[in-house]
Amino acid sequence: MADRKISDLTALTTPATGDLIPIVDVSEAAAADKNKSITVGELLRGAPDGTAAAPGIAFESDGGNGMFLGGTDILAFSTGGTQAVTIDASQRLGVGVAIPNRQLQVAGATAITNSGDTGAFLFDPAGSVNTLLSRAGQSSTTAVDLAIKMGNTERLRIDSSGRLLVGTTTNSSPGGFNAKIQIADTSYTGSLSLRRDSNNNAAQSIIFGKSRGALNGNTIVQDDDILGYVSWFGADGTDLNSEAARISAHVDGTPGENDMPGRLVFSTTADGQQAPTERMRIDSSGNLLHGMIRSDLSATHNLMTAGGFAVQYTGTTGTYFSVIPGSAGGEVTLKADARSGAYPPMTFATGGTERARIDSSGRLLVGTTSHSGSQIFVVEGRTSDGTSYANIGFRRGSAPTSGNPTLAAMYFTDNSENQAAVISAEFDPGTWTSGSSHPGLLKFATTANGASSPTERMRITKEGFVTSKSSNIGSITGTGWSLSGVGELVLTKANATLVYINRTGSDGSLINFYQDGTGEGSIDVSGTTISYNGAHLSRWSQLPGGAERTEILRGSVLSNIDEMCEWGEEQNEQLNRMKVSDVEGDKNVAGVFQGWDDTDDTYINDFYCAMTGDFVIRIAQGVTVERGDLLMSAGDGTAKPQDDDIIRSKTIAKVTSTNVSCTYDDGSYCVPCVLMAC
Repeated sequence: MADRKISDLTALTTPATGDLIPIVDVSEAAAADKNKSITVGELLRGAPDGTAAAPGIAFESDGGNGMFLGGTDILAFSTGGTQAVTIDASQRLGVGVAIPNRQLQVAGATAITNSGDTGAFLFDPAGSVNTLLSRAGQSSTTAVDLAIKMGNTERLRIDSSGRLLVGTTTNSSPGGFNAKIQIADTSYTGSLSLRRDSNNNAAQSIIFGKSRGALNGNTIVQDDDILGYVSWFGADGTDLNSEAARISAHVDGTPGENDMPGRLVFSTTADGQQAPTERMRIDSSGNLLHGMIRSDLSATHNLMTAGGFAVQYTGTTGTYFSVIPGSAGGEVTLKADARSGAYPPMTFATGGTERARIDSSGRLLVGTTSHSGSQIFVVEGRTSDGTSYANIGFRRGSAPTSGNPTLAAMYFTDNSENQAAVISAEFDPGTWTSGSSHPGLLKFATTANGASSPTERMRITKEGFVTSKSSNIGSITGTGWSLSGVGELVLTKANATLVYINRTGSDGSLINFYQDGTGEGSIDVSGTTISYNGAHLSRWSQLPGGAERTEILRGSVLSNIDEMCEWGEEQNEQLNRMKVSDVEGDKNVAGVFQGWDDTDDTYINDFYCAMTGDFVIRIAQGVTVERGDLLMSAGDGTAKPQDDDIIRSKTIAKVTSTNVSCTYDDGSYCVPCVLMAC
């Protein structure tokens, strides 16, 4: 066949297999080889990969390198008899791929090398300086790494597990988290920086999202679900799995559509531990909870505010820091002033008014701003509420019971809590009803020399007794003393003196006696002499047969009888019964009637008989007496003068004054006398 130029190929409609078509001017540089030719391949009935396709034409050089023009708009190039590059009708380019399914698809059956890197493809636009390299894995079924190099140094890698690695070629995520994005470096440059430059109030963000559904699902989260957290790990010499601190966000309540209550939790790891423990939280209501967080979040913790919280500094002459609630009512301030001196006071205020302070001397002052005394705790009453008196209250957390009666206590101890004394307020057994019945007592206890704990010494009971007794209070039984609120004093002691009275200095009264505010007598001391003034000696007695009381006029003459008084099983060997004297000149005179004994309700028919000392005596109507007269029984309960001035067995008294103190309905009257019945 004659040689033709390539431009003549249009006239070659059906070249025979093996026909040679000379190429003219294929390469001017190959002038010595002008007859270089290519072989026209056979008329193909299929695409290069063997699939059914429209016919095409293949050109092949002597070395098995050629080009294929396919009827399906495929342009393919082969080297060494193997198809290497394909461009299909959709302008998709495949390298090492017969039929590409991406705009650029590169595959390799053998490794290539660039500065020691092996991989399936290499993108090297700057001569092995900036490189996109797919490393490792030689078959289409093996996952491979994708690395980016700059200056022949790797800068970025997406490994075979889909992790983005910066500064490292292997997984270095601490705590075994296997994070999708990992940054590692040997200096501060291993940091993440976010910056936004825009003329508005917007900024960069880090977003955490959580659902309970499949990937990109929207299944609702639940209370206490963790929405995201930031953790800090430190190498412990073995690995990087020890977490030092964490800030986490949780669902804090029941979520719903457009309703996502949340809280922030701050956790740190204690010395000797590996995992962090919650230390502080900000809940969905804005409360700042610090310290031991319990499930009972309504309880008060180390720091919890219902409204707002502010820490502020306003200069050297004002507030250092304050707590300001969000609700109305004014500022609640904890203020440290630096107005003068090295140790300024700390003040506590509510509603803009100071309520308490700790002054520069460490004294706690309530209701006042200054104090010159030595007390370290001072409470002063306010004039604003009209009281002006200071008051301190102690409040029990629950109502007292018989088994747990203490309401409050004050302990006085040394620096080792050893108690020297205790004052306590207690529920005094009875009925405790809130708002209506609150029986209480005060106890006073001291510690004796050589003892280690206080012993009760005195109490004030609900009845008003001040007593050293814990039982039989107000009774003559039981060792101790009791003083009632109505003036009853009971002293009980075994084998020892009960009362000591010692007047030092001048002579005078030891005891004064009053009746309804009027002095009636006294016991005085003068030198070595004790005087009983305005007094007489009397004793108990009963009427004959223990008869019930009847009317006996005060000052009436009484006579002894041979019957002994009886008081139940009480022994009596000296007190006999009496009657109103009915014998003139009666030598059995006992004294005169003073009054009935109404000090108890058990023995109601007892009376007092005045026998010796100053008293009054009843004189019958029409009988006249003079000072100095000796008196005897008149035989009708009255007295009359004796016939002589000799003291005899019938003598009852001596008249000391003719002043009449009272006159009875029967005309009899009373005059003062000195009784001599004994």
